[in-house]
Amino acid sequence: MTKFSDWLDGKFTEWKAEQREKKRTISEYSIHLGISQPNLSRYLKGRTVPESDNLRRLVARYGNEVYDALDTLPSVTDERLRIIVLSWETLSEKTRDHLASTVAQLERKKK
Repeated sequence: MTKFSDWLDGKFTEWKAEQREKKRTISEYSIHLGISQPNLSRYLKGRTVPESDNLRRLVARYGNEVYDALDTLPSVTDERLRIIVLSWETLSEKTRDHLASTVAQLERKKK
């Protein structure tokens, strides 16, 4: 198994526990996620990882922790963010800290 398949198996186990009325199957979980059962089985067995639409479905359900489980970052579609990402290594430590602090403050204000 892979880190992602272990993570997804944990989510499947959590989902089953929440569905107290009866035992749930992988097929039912695939419907819950909007992912085909064959693809979900491949993910759970560590044979492949989600891409494109299935990745978006998982992120919509579980948030950015999906990217952590995949050891990857979300694709950057905002040009302003792409500029920051591409120039990150050339920024001073002070500038990096300032950007990170500003974003953290904005996130705290959301809550």
